[in-house]
Amino acid sequence: MFSTSAVFVGDGSLLIECAQAYRHAGHAVLAVASHSQAIVDWAARQGIEAIRLQAGAPPELGALEFDYLFGIAHLHVLPASVIARARKLAINFHDAPLPRYAGLNAPSWALMAQEPAHGITWHEMTAAVDAGRIIKQVHFDTDAGESALSLNTKCYEAALASFQAIVQDLGRGQLPLTGQRGTRSYFGAHKRPALLATLDFSQPAQTLQALVRALDFGAYPNALACPKIYLGSQVQ
Repeated sequence: MFSTSAVFVGDGSLLIECAQAYRHAGHAVLAVASHSQAIVDWAARQGIEAIRLQAGAPPELGALEFDYLFGIAHLHVLPASVIARARKLAINFHDAPLPRYAGLNAPSWALMAQEPAHGITWHEMTAAVDAGRIIKQVHFDTDAGESALSLNTKCYEAALASFQAIVQDLGRGQLPLTGQRGTRSYFGAHKRPALLATLDFSQPAQTLQALVRALDFGAYPNALACPKIYLGSQVQ
């Protein structure tokens, strides 16, 4: 059994679940850096160094020395100087199969494209966004009527299960990496659906349904777009 150390950077409950799995396997979480005060408070209660991230600023890691850096739901590109701090590897979670759906809001874009399957990827962090070697990748079917909310839930579950497998690999001192293969597409932070998600009723009903479902985040914030109807003098 090999014991390793790590720093976790990001937001959302998945970060907490993964950090707990890492610790339960006998590894050490040295610090957690997050924009979320709830996550910072959680880390502090666990006796972990807690770092509150400032908007647009990289984490201040001081003199910390650690083996792995994990980026989980961290929507900002970490500078090369931070990535290089990991003695062994910096690893990022991506909520889509790579290289086909690199960038942000990938589950929604996949639903708009009416993909029959989706997936998640744990990959090596590099200077190029979502371009590093793959550590774990999981694929699963998309169901009829799938929404952004339900597909993100599937991504969450697959991410945690596959992270637990990564933790076991680390304990054995084995972490296989494979290069990305296939056609790459990238969805930037400012990319939006056509017509800012205004429904075009010349399109097939199936296409419109896919757009509406892709923008249905349930009670969670929707940072992409809301479907709209143009009534000639107003948009609703």
